[in-house]
Parts: sequence; C-alpha cells; structure tokens
Amino acid sequence: MKNWTAEQMRAITSRGNALLVSAAAGAGKTSVLVERVLSRVLTDTPPVDIDRLLVVTFTEAAAGEMKERLGTELLKRLNEDPGNSRILEQLELLPVADISTLHSFCHKIIRKYGRVCGYETKFAILEGPRETYLKNKVLEEILEERYEKGDRELFALLEYLNDEKNDRNLKELILNLYHFSRSNPEPEKWLLDSLNLFNGNWERFEDTFWYREIKSSTEMWLEYILELLGRAKSVAEKYGQARAFSLLAEDMEKVRGLYAKLNEGYEAAKQYLSQVKFGTFSWGRGVGGKDEAKDLRDKAKEQFETIKKRYFSWEAGNFREELRTLTSYLDPLVKLVREFSRKYQEEKRKHGFADFSDLEHWALDILKSGVYRELREKYVEILVDEYQDINGLQEEILTYVSRDGQNLFMVGDVKQSIYRFRWARPEIFLKKYEDFTDEKKIELSLNFRSREEIIATVNFIFKQIMKKRVAELSYDEKAFLKKGADYLPNANCFAELHLIEGKPEEDINSNGEPEEDLTAVHREARLVAAKILKLKEEGFKVFDRETKEFRPLQYRDIVILSRSLSNSSNIWQEELTRAGIPVYVEGAGSFLNSKEILLMTSFLKVIDNPCQDVPLAAVLCSPVAGLTYEELWQVRKEYPEGLLYDALKNKSLGKDELSVKSQKFLELLVEFQKLSRQISLAELVNEIYRKTNLPEIFGAYPGGEVRQANLKLLHDLAVDFAEINGGGIYNFLTFLSQAAESEDFSPAKLIGEADDVVRVMSVHKSKGLEFPVVFVVGLGKRFKFDYSNTVFLHSDLGFGPKFFDPEKRIRRHSIASQILSERMRRETLAEEMRILYVALTRAREKLILVGTVKNLAKKMAGWQSQTEALKDTLSDGQIARAGNFLDWIGPVVFREGSDLPDCLKVEVHPQQEKIEGEQWELPEVLRVKLLTKTPFTEETDYTGQFRAGLEFNYPGLKIAKLPAKMSVSDLKEVFSTDDVISLEDEDEVFLPGVYFEDGAMLGIVYHEFLRRIDFQGDLSASGLKAQGETLVAEGVLPPESREMLDFTKIARIFATPLGQRILRAREIYPEFPFTLGVKAGEIYPEATGFSEKILVRGVIDLLALEEDGFFIVDWKTDRVTGDILNERLKEYAGQLNLYARAVEEITGKKVKEKYLYFINLEKEVRV
Repeated sequence: MKNWTAEQMRAITSRGNALLVSAAAGAGKTSVLVERVLSRVLTDTPPVDIDRLLVVTFTEAAAGEMKERLGTELLKRLNEDPGNSRILEQLELLPVADISTLHSFCHKIIRKYGRVCGYETKFAILEGPRETYLKNKVLEEILEERYEKGDRELFALLEYLNDEKNDRNLKELILNLYHFSRSNPEPEKWLLDSLNLFNGNWERFEDTFWYREIKSSTEMWLEYILELLGRAKSVAEKYGQARAFSLLAEDMEKVRGLYAKLNEGYEAAKQYLSQVKFGTFSWGRGVGGKDEAKDLRDKAKEQFETIKKRYFSWEAGNFREELRTLTSYLDPLVKLVREFSRKYQEEKRKHGFADFSDLEHWALDILKSGVYRELREKYVEILVDEYQDINGLQEEILTYVSRDGQNLFMVGDVKQSIYRFRWARPEIFLKKYEDFTDEKKIELSLNFRSREEIIATVNFIFKQIMKKRVAELSYDEKAFLKKGADYLPNANCFAELHLIEGKPEEDINSNGEPEEDLTAVHREARLVAAKILKLKEEGFKVFDRETKEFRPLQYRDIVILSRSLSNSSNIWQEELTRAGIPVYVEGAGSFLNSKEILLMTSFLKVIDNPCQDVPLAAVLCSPVAGLTYEELWQVRKEYPEGLLYDALKNKSLGKDELSVKSQKFLELLVEFQKLSRQISLAELVNEIYRKTNLPEIFGAYPGGEVRQANLKLLHDLAVDFAEINGGGIYNFLTFLSQAAESEDFSPAKLIGEADDVVRVMSVHKSKGLEFPVVFVVGLGKRFKFDYSNTVFLHSDLGFGPKFFDPEKRIRRHSIASQILSERMRRETLAEEMRILYVALTRAREKLILVGTVKNLAKKMAGWQSQTEALKDTLSDGQIARAGNFLDWIGPVVFREGSDLPDCLKVEVHPQQEKIEGEQWELPEVLRVKLLTKTPFTEETDYTGQFRAGLEFNYPGLKIAKLPAKMSVSDLKEVFSTDDVISLEDEDEVFLPGVYFEDGAMLGIVYHEFLRRIDFQGDLSASGLKAQGETLVAEGVLPPESREMLDFTKIARIFATPLGQRILRAREIYPEFPFTLGVKAGEIYPEATGFSEKILVRGVIDLLALEEDGFFIVDWKTDRVTGDILNERLKEYAGQLNLYARAVEEITGKKVKEKYLYFINLEKEVRV
C-alpha cells in the first residue's frame, strides 16, 4: 500500500460536495486521481460501478494512461484477493468506462443522441492541416466574391486595417474572431453583444466596463506609485532629510487624492490630474541616500504622468461618438465572420466533416434539449484533470452533465495554465479557488519529482515575481513546492544560470517586432553542446528510481526547452549534431526546412512551372539531376540571358556529357508533367520517389530514418489534401505551408523513450513530461506584445478597435483599444510567467538556465542596483515592465540583498569577436572539440559525387535573401562610431508603460511640424503655436498635436548658437531625401566579394549650407537619458555618418559638421 500524505488522502476520500484540488508540479495528481477512482469503485459504501464515473483528461494519451494504470492496479488487487468478484466486475466494465478527453465524450453524446436533435452522427473529424486549409479556402472564396462585386464596405475595412496591398490582416482577424466566438457557449450572442457595446447606450460613461477597467488599472498603478514614494520617504527619514520627507509626504497625499476623484467620475479624475504639480526635490549637500530617494521619486512621477497620458487624454464627451463611429468598421467585420461561420459549416457538411469545436457545440445543444437529466442521473461523479486549461464552452458542458457542479472533482494547477492561445480560461479555476471554502479545496504541494536543489531554485525565483496583481495569482506559502522525493546526495546537482553577452542591438522586422537573434541561438546551442559533453566526460550520474542507485548520464536523460523553436529548430539540430550529440528536434520548422522536403517542394514547383529559376537550380544540383555547381554555371554561361529553363533546353541540344545530363532531366520532367495531369497528387509523389530513389538516397544520409519518415509524411499530406481539394500542385504547396503553421501539426517522429538522443522541444510540448537534466534556453528572447494590431480581441471585453480618420490617414488608440491592449499585455505577462514555471519544473536532478543579454555588464549593474525592488520581492511595476524572462530572473539573482541560494550557480560569458568560418570564439570554458560523423564507411568516386550533390550549397545563397533596399535606421549599427559620445550629469529616466506606438507618434508629429516651419516667420513660442494651429486647421497635423508639441522648447532651439546658424545659413533643406547605393559587403560581411549593391534610402531632418560646406541636424525626441542615451548616441552617430556620405556623394560638397538636437532635453551634441 502506498504511503499517501494527509492531503493526498483527503483528496482521495472526501465526498459529498464539489472539490477543487490545486496540485503543484510533481505532486502526483495522476496517482491521486487513479486512487480516488479505485476507492470509489471498491471501498465506498455503497461502491460505484466504474462506468458511472466520468473521467475527463486533457489528451487521449493521458486517457489511455489512466485506463492502463487502473487496469494494472485492479489486476494487482485481484491477484492479492482472487475471489473478489467486485474487482472482477470492474475489470470487465473498464473497457466501456467513460475515461476520455472532453472531445471524445462529446462525440459519444452526438453518436448516441444526435439524430434526435437533427445532427449527423457519422462524420470524419477535421483537424490539423486539412482544417487549416479548408478554413482558408472558404475565406478566400468569400472575399473573392465580394471583390468581384466591388463591395465598398470591404474596401473600407481593408483601408481601416491598412491592408490594401493584401488582405492578410483581414483574413487573420476574421479567423481569430471566429475562434474567439466559438470558445463561448453562444458564439452569435458573443459577437452581437460585443458589437452592441459600441452603440453608446449608456447614461453615464462611469457605468461602462471601459471605465471600470480604467479605474481598476489606475488604482493598480497608484498603489505602485505610493509604494515607490513610501520607500523614498523612508530613505529621507533614514538620512534625516526633513524637507525631503515633508515633500514626499505631500506627494503621497496628491496621489491619494486621485483615488477619491476616480469615484467621482472620469472628468473629475482628468481635471484633478491636470492640476497636480510636484514640488522641487531637495537634499542636503554631501548627505547620502539622495540618488536612491530621487530615483524612486522620479519613477513615481513618471508613472503618474503615464496614467494621465494613457487613460485620461480623451474627452469624455466624445467617447460615445467615437465608439459609434467605429461600428462602421466593426459591423461589416462581424457580418464577414458570421458569413464565414455559415459557409464553413456548409463546406464541412458537404465533405462529411466536423471539427472539435462542432463536437462541443453540438453536444451542448443536445444536453440543453433535456439529455442532461439522463446523464446527471447516470454519473455519480465527474473527475476533471488539467482543469486550469478549460474554456467557457467546456465549463458549460461540465456544468450541464454534473449536478450543477456539486459532484465535480477538479484537479489542476493554475501555475501551469499555458494554453490561453488555445482559448483556455485560467480565471475559471482561479475564481473557484477564491470562492471555495477550505472544505472544498485541497493543496497538494509536496513535489515527488525534483531534487531539493531544484525546488529551492524554483521557490527562490517565483516567490519574488509571481504576485497576484501582475501575475493573476500569488506564489505564497501554500504555492511553495515542498520536497517529497527521496534522492541520494549528489554534489553536482546544483542549478546553473549561464548569461551570454549578445550583440548590442536587435533587428526589427517589418511588423515592428524584434527579430530573433540567430547569432544568439548559435552561441546558446554551442554552450549547451559544450555543457552536455562536459557532463558526459566528467561522469555525471543520475539517480535511477527503480534500482535506487546512480547510473551514468545518457543522452535520453536530457531535454532542451525553448519558449519557441519557430526560427531555430534547424540551428539546434545542426549545432548539436556537429558536436557529435545525437539529437531529435520537435517542431514543424524542422520538417519544412529539412533537405529532403525542400528538394521535394522545389521539384513539385518545377513540375508545375519550370520557369522558376531558384527551385529549378535546387533540383538540378540535387541527386534528381546530378549537376555539380560548375556544371550549373556552365549551363548558364552558354545562355546568360533569359530563364534558367531556357538555358537548360539550349544545353540539352549538345552532345557532350553535360548536354546528355540536361536532356535526361528534361525528359524526366516532361514525364512527370504528363503524369501530374493523369494521376492524383499522392500517386505523383509516389512516382517521383520510385523513379528518383529519393527515399533510398536520403535513407543513407545521417538521420536517414527520420528523413524517410518525412518523405512518407509528405505523401500522407498529399492524401489528406485530396480529400478536401481535387488536386493541383500549387494548391498543395499552399496547403503544405498552412499545415506546418497549424498548431496541431505533428512532423514525422521515429523516436521513443528508450532512444538515446537529446530532445529539443518547446515548453508547451514538454507539459506533463519530466527529465533528469533540463536546459531552459532563450531566456533573453523578447516576449511578443503585438501593439500593431488594429483590432484587439478579448474573451470578456470583446473588441478593441483603434480609431481611424480616413481623410487624414491617422490611426491612433481609441479608449477601447487602449484598455484591451493594456489588459492583454497583463494577461500575456502572466502566461509567460506560467510558461517559465512549467519549464523549470520539468527537471528532476539538474536544471541549467541559459540566456543571451545585450550590454551584459551594464545590464548586470542595473540588476545589482535595484532601488525599485522590495525587500522580499520585485515591485509590481518592475514585474509588469518585463520584456523577457531575464528581466525577472536577473534582478532576482543579482540585486543587492538577494538571498541567492547555494544551490544556484551563475556563470557569465562575455561577447567575443567573430573568427574565421562559421564558429564563434567563446570563453575557454565553452570551447569544445567538434566531432563529425562519417555517414559512409568507404569512399568511392560515386560516393563523393553523391554526397556533393546532397550537400551542395549555392554560394550566391548567402546574399539571395538580403534586402534590395534598406532604410538608414536599419544600418545605424553598421556605420556607427567607436568614439565616446555622451551627455554628462544626467539621471537615468525610465518611462514605464510608454508604448512604441505612442513614442513613434510623438516623433512623427515633431518631425512633421519642424519640416513645415516658416523659418522667416515668428519663431517665438506663441508664433510657433500659431503655425501649429494653422497646420492643424489644414489637416496636416492631428488635433492631438496641440498637446504633444512643446512650443516653448522648440522656440528655444532658435535661441541657441546652433539655431542661430540655421537661420543665417545660405540654404536650408528641411527633410532632405536621398537614395544611396552601398556595396552589400559593407553591410553584410558574408556578401564581401559580390558586386551587388543595396539601395539605402533616408531622409535628413535638416541640411544647411554655409560658405564652406554643409552641416546636418537630426531632431531627436528620446524619452530616456543617462547611460541608456549614451549608448544610443553611438548608433545615432552611425546614421549621421551615412547622411554625410550621401550628401557628399550627391552634391560633391563637404559635410563639415553633424549635430543631434534632443528636443526634450534641450541639448545639442556634435558628432
């Protein structure tokens, strides 16, 4: 008999009411669930037959494991008591017991009761790639029909979404809105209710949920502000600064005053904010503590200003009109979603399909028809696993099946709820946890998985960052993991944190989001490879739970977890393989980017249309055609103009060996083109495999079994495609790319638990798993907060559309979009924190954390001097402003006074220069001999050619993906200067909550005004303000610019020596545009030796001509100073270097001086 803890026993034996079990990571919840079922069917008085219990699991695998464990335990007890007929009866009933996912249970309801309610009972489940493709197909048809009709509402919607060039944003929005609605019990009602919120049918704005959100968010930040001021006041008291103490007390009273005004209403709060002024800070000369107190107060003041800007910059009287205006876009959007929903249902019925959402909605409709009464009578208890991940629709189903929730046994851990992107609603679990009395909830906090060192590390981190106000729940004593597993001591099982210094700046993609630093991924992969080899070489041992003894570490004991592998799966595969480490990478990216699939997709493209040079070149230099790179060059040399296909046909007319090769390939191509019109796509893929022997060829390559499985999967996808579309190579390739983007897509997998390979997977894939050694990587990668959305969506708050003025082409936050984006950011942060918790709690014996940080030394210094941190935790504001995992872990580990546990070791790896080849020179501790695998045991001429074909890399591929055009801001780092440029004696200032879009808008307004300024006119503050009013009246500037422009500061520009020089200049060129050709090799080292140029376009803010040459002025509206700005100065200098080069090349005149002018700081810097 197992020794159950008191809390586990209570979870097993409690009866009579609903029960919520909060089971921490590794707490043995599955064992508890199994034992509760056994006690129900064997020892209860009277006992319950197992087919009168409903057990709901999150996955089919979990349901299978549950049945298997129940069967094993029943057999074990039958062997101990052979004459027990009760056990035998339950064994016989087990195969028909309702132990399944909720989807399977819904399917069962439909099969049994569907016909009575008018639903089909025989259908195929539509999921994964086929579902994704069919949705896109239906949506394409709907939009195409509207385009043909010239639908004005559609075109207006496209303009609103800034989607005129393509309709990608619109399609994504329609599908997202469809999924949001379908996660609710009544989709149509949710859509219409969300739309009706914009009708402005309220008596007082203060009665709306929008104001309630404003009030709630403001109060949260006010508490944070008071926290900062209170600590500043304590510093003043400590150092005997009575004047500062009194001033800070006054500050706190001013902040508290806003609480009362919030209760009075929006306008009262807004007016109060406009009147609040903070006094001048003073401190005794030479007395310590000034910097700390001032830093705290500055942060409090800036957050107070952020509240004013973020929530109280609108006119309350305009809310109703503005929101109603937005319905002109929302109404046609909702119509499109409803039309899509209807036609998608029709298309599924036509093909005999139903998706998982249909199963839930149909089952709920059937239950509501009265069937629920029969099921409530049948099921004595409903046991739900992973309850933290259900959504509103699923909760409704469970409520109907149960006896109004009174016979529900719910198990989960809200700290591990990481599926909000799949419409999970962790707040359902949280509300029950808060509402239930102690008799109805149980905490399972003993962890039977991990060593004490890992438990201590997890508790140390999360007790400081997981707080209710910012993370939706508190990591308090009840949530703490407690040691439950018995391990023999192992001095090498301490946790590790490795910090690698990355490149100074990150790249930004076309959506304004940070690009993943692939260089950082390479370095992290090499560090991890070095660490794995070191663990193996040093004889690291893991504890075998079965034998209770230590055994040598095996590769299968190791997992590498990343938040996402979307852009890096192949890097991990290559780097670990290069180090001689057997590895398996989970993820769709590794499928589509594998050599065998790239070759097959290229070949299919060529069969469909041979006039495509890149795919054709890829096929020609592969085993299919067998050309070498030199031969491909020869083909092109003899026919340099036109298409590569024409060049190949030209070459095939000759008699030499290369001509014969070309002719044979063209004959093979023609054969496949004929077949493509005669047989199905799946049969065509089979014929390609048969005639080219590609499965056999790739089977002989390293990782051959997986490569062959990938080729088989490609064939299977072709079969799936045929079921929803008649054929067509182009459509199939579209289907293939959509399949890989599907959340449910599963690439070929040929490994089991016994295979001795290191596994690389996303944190989401690791949920429910555990490994002796866990690496958590990519901790410095930025979270994805997409503020570029035009319409935000939220399950509770509905729509959050931005405001758009089509005449002035101005797009800005509305009150709705501001509130929803704020709420979504908080929820995203909470989810990211739970993802980190899941990652760290997968480890049994060794936990190694790895992250890359730009400007590492500076960042560490900032972490160490955290004036904002509280004694035992980080402050709420600090937690809420995190941009990646290291923004939490860094301050927790490094801040002054941090009680770093002995079980957590930290190692830092500084940035090094790039050396020859593709390797990065790492610190000595990271250097490792890279081992290579030889896939063939003997070398022959054929083998060499064979391998050369497979491993061919087109040299020009290095620059094939480089942009043809770039902006100057893209190149600021390339042309930056190493000279020391700085602003002296400035305090470092942070503006929490000031989003990119707001900063960008401010810069745009200033630059537009300065571009149109009349330099011969009145340049006083009042004169400039009059010019601004004229520009607003003309529609050049938005009305908001009146608040954004500081005319006094602009006027002061022209009182400076620099300003006077501008006014005296012979010629002034505001906003001077230029285009400059720069050799690609100057920008990208890998392009050195190529003659291609990249067009660099830019606009110089102000170019002024004097007698002896030009000088340049670049206006800046930066909101940070001190060290942060000093770093940026080097980048800005790079921009000005390029400006000067462009002017000199274009005009032939010298640029003698370059200036940066910081408007907010009222400072000029000569570069």
